[in-house]
Amino acid sequence: MWQRIQTVYILLAVVACVVCLCMPIAEIIPERMGASDTVYNLLTFKADGTTETPICSIIGFILLLSVASESVGTLLLYKHRKKQAKFCLGAVVFTLLWNIIFGICAFSGLADHGGEMKPTFASCLPFVAMVLFFLARKAILKDEAKVRAADRIR
Repeated sequence: MWQRIQTVYILLAVVACVVCLCMPIAEIIPERMGASDTVYNLLTFKADGTTETPICSIIGFILLLSVASESVGTLLLYKHRKKQAKFCLGAVVFTLLWNIIFGICAFSGLADHGGEMKPTFASCLPFVAMVLFFLARKAILKDEAKVRAADRIR
């Protein structure tokens, strides 16, 4: 049943995760004059043309990539609602971990470069995905309750 509302929620969450993986999530503006550094999920592009790979960026990239790939697999489990609900809960936990890691890196590791870190629009997309996964799980459990009620009636 691809026409269920939870499929739409999961698809939108996957799109949000993939867009966050591809777009810059923050910009580090130096205290003095100069070009700013751009932070992606995997790399930090410095103003002088070099790249840096902080460990928190690698962990965040792996978490979001696993959430996106797991969610595509979750779409294919539409006949197994209990497994689908568990995978949605796992996706909620992973996106919550990404948000925590991003917050830790934003306030400690990335800001140590000597400047102010400004998050971009893409940094809020994992939170949006987390809400969408939660809504999908809620709809899946509601469908499961309807199926159980219909089985009791027969």
